[in-house]
Amino acid sequence: MIFKSNLYRFFKLTAFLFISSLVLGMLPAEPEEGMYPLSEIDKVDLVKAGLKIDPKEIYNPDGISLVDALVNIGGCTGSFISSDGLIITNHHCAFGAIARSSTVENNYLENGFYAKSIEEEIPASGYTCRITESYEDVSSQILDAVKNISDPAERVRTISKKNERTCRCRIE
Repeated sequence: MIFKSNLYRFFKLTAFLFISSLVLGMLPAEPEEGMYPLSEIDKVDLVKAGLKIDPKEIYNPDGISLVDALVNIGGCTGSFISSDGLIITNHHCAFGAIARSSTVENNYLENGFYAKSIEEEIPASGYTCRITESYEDVSSQILDAVKNISDPAERVRTISKKNERTCRCRIE
């Protein structure tokens, strides 16, 4: 009985190690996941991951790309969808503007709304739209500022201060 028990454990351990090595052998040596600064996006093989367009169409510092169509709308993302400046975003992002525009007679939250022309559009009040004019990777500047700081709270304060100085935002 002892012999069979040890043999069973041996086979169980061998099977576990075999399956583990098989699974671990399938994993890429350097995973291509996480957040990348736009300036580093060319280091990720997006085409291999299934991207059907040229990665330069996403971010091209020397030309026009999809990034140029992105808009920050009160903390949410949006995109330009017309040459007239029409911006689209998700319903939950525009919920407040939809509620403010609704009346008892025209409950847009329940009934929706479709403008057939620019003249019929309803302005989304209460939102600030921010449009990226330029992009610069300031990672090295931020990391240099905290390289000798070991206290986590002090690192956060220093990063916040450095962000305020390095990240310029112009609101008109």
